Amino acid sequence: MRLEQQLDDRAARADIRRRQLTLLQQHLGYLERCSPYYRRLFGTIGFSSDQLTQLEQLAHLPLTGKAELAQYNHDFLAVAEEQVRDICVTSGTTGEPVTIWQTESDLQRLAENEKRAFLAAG
Repeated sequence: MRLEQQLDDRAARADIRRRQLTLLQQHLGYLERCSPYYRRLFGTIGFSSDQLTQLEQLAHLPLTGKAELAQYNHDFLAVAEEQVRDICVTSGTTGEPVTIWQTESDLQRLAENEKRAFLAAG
């Protein structure tokens, strides 16, 4: 590989990482502002989304699992309830049922995912 191509590849990777960091900062900032659960969690661990300066810091944030989703379910809602267009509830066969609230945007994204999956499957 030529040196010029290697430099272009490095620049492209660096650009992707910058974009990923920006999107992650925006997403965590949204959660901090709009989700009671994440606002409380971030406060408990002394984290603020504006402190995130490297992608590697994501590994230091606590994971959220099904137990938290079941226990604090409504606190994950990060939009006004009027924006909810569909509500899905798991069966709870392996624990407490979990409710997932979906906006119009969520439903459109899910429809696109299903379309792509069916097209890929033929």
